[in-house]
This record gives sequence, C-alpha cells and structure tokens, in this order.
Amino acid sequence: MSPSIITWAGALRKAVSGQRPTIPKLERSRGPDLLLFGTILVFETLVLFGIGEDPKSLWAVGNTRIAAALLVGLPFILSVSVALPLLWSMPRTSFELWLPKGILTCPGWETTAALVRKTWEYERDRFTGSLVRILPSAYLFGGVATLSLAGSALFVAWHPWDARVTDPQAAKSFAVSVATAVTAAFAVHFARVLVRIAGQDFNARMFSWSTRSMVLIGVADAGLFLALYKAGVPKGVATYSWAVLLALFAALVGDRAIDLFLDKAAGLFGLPALKRSAVSPLSSIDGMGDQDIDRFAEEQVLTVHDLAFAPTARLFFNTTHSLQRICDWQDQALLLVYLGQVRAKALFDQLGFRSAIDLQGIARDLLGIPDLSPDARLSGVLLSTGGQEYSVVATTEDASGNKGTQGGAGASTGSNGPQPLPPPPLSPASTALRQALGKALGLDDQGLNGFLSTIVYDESIMRVRVHWHAASGPA
Repeated sequence: MSPSIITWAGALRKAVSGQRPTIPKLERSRGPDLLLFGTILVFETLVLFGIGEDPKSLWAVGNTRIAAALLVGLPFILSVSVALPLLWSMPRTSFELWLPKGILTCPGWETTAALVRKTWEYERDRFTGSLVRILPSAYLFGGVATLSLAGSALFVAWHPWDARVTDPQAAKSFAVSVATAVTAAFAVHFARVLVRIAGQDFNARMFSWSTRSMVLIGVADAGLFLALYKAGVPKGVATYSWAVLLALFAALVGDRAIDLFLDKAAGLFGLPALKRSAVSPLSSIDGMGDQDIDRFAEEQVLTVHDLAFAPTARLFFNTTHSLQRICDWQDQALLLVYLGQVRAKALFDQLGFRSAIDLQGIARDLLGIPDLSPDARLSGVLLSTGGQEYSVVATTEDASGNKGTQGGAGASTGSNGPQPLPPPPLSPASTALRQALGKALGLDDQGLNGFLSTIVYDESIMRVRVHWHAASGPA
C-alpha cells in the first residue's frame, strides 16, 4: 500500500524542524481493509434495499430503512472518526533517555548502561512503528460492531426466515439479544477509548483489546441465551424484553460473561466447572491498583514474572506511567520472583527490605564489593560497610596495551585490569545484618554466600537501577 499517513506526518515534522526526514516504506497490504469495507458495504446495501416492502416488515417505510442503515453503520463511522486525528498526535515518540553522567564509563556498569540505551531506542522505534496500526485496528473495532448489528437486523426483519425455524420468536429474540449485547459493549468500550485518548494513553492495542472484549461479550450472550433456552429457565427467555435484559447484563459484566457461559455450559454437559483465580497476582505489588492491573493486562503483563522481566522502556512507551513508578513496580516484582512470596514477606517483616535493588546493595556491602553505581559516584568516594573509603577505580591503558588502574585505594593493578582486594572484615552491625538476612531467607552461611553472589551481579536488577536514576523527556 502507499505509505501510511502517520509515517508521512512524522517525516514532515522532522523536515520542518530541520532534521533529516526518514522516507516511509511500504508496510502492509490494503487487502484486509478493502475486504472489510466491501463486506460492510454489502450488509449496508442489504439493510437498505434487500429486505423488501412486506407490510409486516419493520422496514416498510423507506425513511425507516435509511435511518436503520445509518444506525447500523454508526459504530464504524465513530471508530474511524476518532482514530484519524490520533495519527497526528504521537505521545512519547520523541522521548530520549538521559543517563547519569559518566555511567557509560563506570566500571561494572558500562555494559548495562549501553544495553539500556539500545533497548530504549529499539522500544521507542517499535512503539512509533506500532502507531500505524491504529487506523486498521479502529476499522476492525467499528466493523465488527456494524456487521453484528447488520446481521441481526436482517435476521429480525427478513420474514422468509419464519418458515425455516421451529420457533421464530425465539430466533428473533436471539438476534435482538446479540445485537443489544454488541451495541452496549461497543458503547462501553468506546467511552473508555475516549477517556484514554483524553489522557494521551492510546495505541493500536487499545482498539484491538476493545474488539476482543466486544466479541467475547457477544459470544457469551449468545451462549447464555441458548443455554437458558435449552434449560427452559426462565419461562420468558424467548421474549424481546428478557433478551434485552440478558444482553445488558452480559455487557455490564464484561469479559467475565464468557466465564459465566463456560460454567453454565459445563453444567449442561456434565463437566466440572473451571477453577479461576479471583485475585490477580499483580495485586501483591505495592501501589498497583485495579485500573493499573487491567491496563497492564492489555500489554500482556498478567503475572509478577511478566512484570519483572518486561522491558522497562516498553512499559514506559505503551502506558502513561512515569519511569520511576514502573521501576518501583519491577523492583518489587524481581524480589518476589527471586525469593517467593513467603521469603519476600519475611525479609520485609524482619529487615524492612521491599525491593531487589535494596537486596543487591546489601549483597555488595556484605561481600565487600565496592558499589560503582551512578548514585555511589556522586560523592567521589565509595564507603564500605565498615566505613573504610574506596576511591573510584579509573582504568588506564599504557603504550603496550596493558590495562591498569590509578588512584585505586580499594583495588590493585594488573595486566588484566582492576583486581579487587579481599573484602574488609565486617563490622558488628554488618555481622548482625548478615545473620538476620540468613534467618529471614532460611539459608545457612554457605547458602547465603551463594545467594548473595548471584544477586550482586544480577543483570535484571542492574538494568532497573539504571532506569531508576535516568531521566526521560522530549528531545
């Protein structure tokens, strides 16, 4: 297809600001869009002209048929009209990541900082590229609703169906129920889309997630109607009023309607009901509310493990949360993944540690490893647990290519670079802290040494720590 509007808009904006524009490339075919447009046009034509002039038909009056065709096509019109302006509003696509000064040359952290910067650039480009899918996703969101309404309208108004079904009233009530459920679901999710757009929290997945939920609600409503009709409960299930009430119930319940249908279907077929967890695993993260959990579910972050190892930059670009807030949540999630719920709670109750960064800092102190992190470099010296000063190690290279150190009170020089000295003896306070840590984790001295050795250089914790001390904003 021709380059999308959003890529051309971005290229034009760069050209106006004096930057070198990137010429858009061909990205996707128009085939699916044309197929959807053609299908909608066929159904709209059937609603407008194909029902006939039967006196019993709801569409006996021409003006009524025109109004019905417009109402059927309204979801598609609304979704497209809302999505089009978004192509010129691209939040966070120009955000840069400013790392602490000197971190790229800080021994032990330069590799992590370089990876963080590369990941940031990749996720930013990935997010910008995903915005071109907003319009096709909006097509699908409105198109599914329009096709559902058109199909239901044709089924209700086309009287030749009466001779082909055993219970015409129940069949029409079924169509009315599905149409009402889809319409109500579309209205609810369209309102949520408007709220998110007002808060600059939008992406292509927003419309896709709404389409998924709307389809699930329609399927659940259809299944519940058939299951209740088969069971004969209640007696008036085939009436229009009861069908509308069932549809509204399914729409308000939302995605949980499909769970109700599965439980009802399992009872009809004599199968055991499915067991589901009523509480999200992410509820164990401090500061994360129900709306945050639902928003992360849209980004496929469903468990603590998902949150711990999701790219920080990806969560930043796809949501409206601040970088430090995301880092805090991932920091807690890493601790829960590494220790488990029981040990993490014991660590907090006995020592007050609630994050993996805290644990890594204590591991460095107990193992006598100088902390060469960005925040430790701010004072120019590093303090060991016992109060002994360690200068920042500066790596040099002589004419022969051998590397050494200068000014390293806490390191010795050698042909292979800085060599750390044996750790200083622990102070009484540090010894007591080590014993309390081993007790909280249920580890003996040897096991604690092994655990601390894995935590002290953990790459995931170091990346979160780099993001924590970084700043983000428009370039």
